[in-house]
Amino acid sequence: QVYDLRLGERLSRADLAALRRAGFVDNRTRAVFADLSWYNPNVDMFTNARLAFEFLPSGKMRPTVSVDSAPLLYDARALAADGHYTSYDCCVVLMEFALYAMSFWYLVRVTEDVTDYASLRAYLAVGWNCADVASVLCFVVALVLRLWWMLRMLSAPDPGGYQDRIDAEEIADDDARLGFDEYLRLRLTFQGYRYFRNFLAAGVLVNFIKAFKFLSVSKQLSQFTETIYVVSAEVLNVVLILVIILVGFAIAFHISLGHALPGYRTFFDSILTLTLVVFGDFDLEAIIAVAPSLGLATMLLYVMLMTFIILTMFLKIIDVSYGAVLENLEDAEHEDLARDLRLALHRVAYDAYWTVQIRWTL
Repeated sequence: QVYDLRLGERLSRADLAALRRAGFVDNRTRAVFADLSWYNPNVDMFTNARLAFEFLPSGKMRPTVSVDSAPLLYDARALAADGHYTSYDCCVVLMEFALYAMSFWYLVRVTEDVTDYASLRAYLAVGWNCADVASVLCFVVALVLRLWWMLRMLSAPDPGGYQDRIDAEEIADDDARLGFDEYLRLRLTFQGYRYFRNFLAAGVLVNFIKAFKFLSVSKQLSQFTETIYVVSAEVLNVVLILVIILVGFAIAFHISLGHALPGYRTFFDSILTLTLVVFGDFDLEAIIAVAPSLGLATMLLYVMLMTFIILTMFLKIIDVSYGAVLENLEDAEHEDLARDLRLALHRVAYDAYWTVQIRWTL
């Protein structure tokens, strides 16, 4: 059930009192969420906060808060040179959209490359081709999300008008104060903005990882990728053992601690919490308070298995694989790194030249 509080402190308090008298929250309530939005015209930033109050089966209440701040009107203001935005901000926005245009051009290139293979499955069997597809998909999804939340903000009431109303209020008499409280539903907009940033970051990261594809022309610079290839063939058995141990302990901790500790409330929460335990992030005192003997013994057993056995197996596989790569490099003939780099740049320029020529011909 959703209830919109009326604007203003007095009216909001009256609404909350009415909800309390009506029994809006009772013993059957699982959670209560409160969404709030703010706009700061001084820095042109929007802020959205969600207050969550979860009632656990044990009788405890778990309060959480999530606050997001973002310049949701940055693009529109920068393109219009509005306010304190300069030509530099406009160039930044235009360059980002140029990146999206290049992504669509690269999508055309990827579809053409697929025709060189017997099937789509054969194309995706090559790891670097999967990286190309992931990069294009990340940028396309980022562009769709960006356009979505930009259109939502442009269709919303202009918050820039607030400043004029504030200025008018400052010179008005005390009996003629103006109200400029207006609620904007920004929860979905902020989610779109957050996911847009995540997909954009993932696309940029994939493109930088692809640099190793072009560095593989040199034996010396291909040590990383060669090590990954060798490790991937040997690590599957250890990964299977890791999954069995992680799932087993996650179920055990969820059963024994899920009723009292939020970190083990669900199976997936237990998976995340136990993953962080491997990196040293865990609250042993809370576990002892709920299960002094069994909880402590189970956590110590999990830490010993993961830290001293599983991680040691991973490190040993990587060490042996890297040693094998170094041996292959020593057996290989001496190479000229500068020559290989010139050859790689020449191939890139040659491919770009003939791509342009073919496009113009068609």
